[in-house]
Amino acid sequence: AYADVAAAFSVFVAEVDPALPIVLAGHSQGAYHLNRLLAERVAGTALAQRVAVAYPIGWPISVDHDMPALALPACAAPGDAGCVVSWASFAEPAEPGQFLARYAAIPGLDGEARGNSPILCVNPLTATIGGEAPISANLGTLVPDDDLASGTLVAGAVPARCDPASGLLLIGDPPELGPFVLPGNNYHVYDIPL
Repeated sequence: AYADVAAAFSVFVAEVDPALPIVLAGHSQGAYHLNRLLAERVAGTALAQRVAVAYPIGWPISVDHDMPALALPACAAPGDAGCVVSWASFAEPAEPGQFLARYAAIPGLDGEARGNSPILCVNPLTATIGGEAPISANLGTLVPDDDLASGTLVAGAVPARCDPASGLLLIGDPPELGPFVLPGNNYHVYDIPL
């Protein structure tokens, strides 16, 4: 799958106006591939200066083992550019044992085991590293229909706080978004619609 991503990126870079900034986004496996793309094709090149923001969402990024290879900092404040925004969503009570065990077992971009290294969490409601935002700060959650083909935008549906202990984005009591919540109150399928 990564070969397809890399090939598509080559075509994109060849065809897009070189004066334009670019936004890179991927979710889940797409975020995993985006991280590799940033490390292999963007870091240390002129393209890095063109990245307005990178959104590898739903795949945990190790602050210690992945971020240095990306060569872009984490977005730390609203209006930051040339940076990375990432989170992984769980409702409370979160039971992320499986998720964190898988994270610890997969090597980082530096080839080293991630272990219990900190996970990057940029709060999507505040655009800051860590922190929390009340439900009133959520301007809209896209609540999908059961078939995920369409949905309704609902303001004030969920709060968001980056848990300093786990690095996960916690969204409060489990909201009713549909049947695709994963074990442990993992809202992975809904990372972006939240």
